[in-house]
Amino acid sequence: MFVKRKVGPKGQIVIPKDAREFLGIKRGSNVVMEVKEGVLIVRPQKPADKAVDDYASVVKRKLAREIGIKQILEEEVEQRTVLR
Repeated sequence: MFVKRKVGPKGQIVIPKDAREFLGIKRGSNVVMEVKEGVLIVRPQKPADKAVDDYASVVKRKLAREIGIKQILEEEVEQRTVLR
């Protein structure tokens, strides 16, 4: 979607209604602006809990069992011992 807008006297622009609805931006919503390679990117700000969920969801599935650091270190030592 490309939309041409004129910057107002206070340096403001209006986000078109269609774009706001599509992005879920409502009155009082926070947006994040990023300048990247000479381009201004405006996107809705995610709630903090959603950002954490997105970051933590990099792993597609949860571990079947808990693995302790002690077990990981023991396996590493065992592998290095075998390789010598």
